[in-house]
Amino acid sequence: MLLNIVGFNIAWFGLVLIGDRFIPVVLLLLGLHLFYCKKRRAEFKLIVIVTFIGTMVDSTLFFFDVFLFNEYRFIPFWLIMLWAAFAATIAHSLKFLAGSKVIQFYVGYIFPPLSYLVGVPHCHLLSWGIAN
Repeated sequence: MLLNIVGFNIAWFGLVLIGDRFIPVVLLLLGLHLFYCKKRRAEFKLIVIVTFIGTMVDSTLFFFDVFLFNEYRFIPFWLIMLWAAFAATIAHSLKFLAGSKVIQFYVGYIFPPLSYLVGVPHCHLLSWGIAN
């Protein structure tokens, strides 16, 4: 579990700070994650589904100009990879959330917006009035 959350944090910081150039490292981390997973098929399915849903949500926000990525016509691939890295934590380092809807609510209420706010250097969040 510790390696899972450390790997996610490496992926998060690398993708947010370096962007697309960090994707090979994240692919390596995801490959290692799947290699060591006991339920590889279920984990892969979870990663694909969560990545798809996250990509659709962020694409919708991009389409409605909530996110502006100046150099991209669509959401950047580093953001899609960030969803894949996050998905790899759900059944492992975030498993502790499974037992409490209250904790799920508070963690979901606090940390995703913080994650987006810290990622502001790569995009503008117009609806919040934050500009670079």
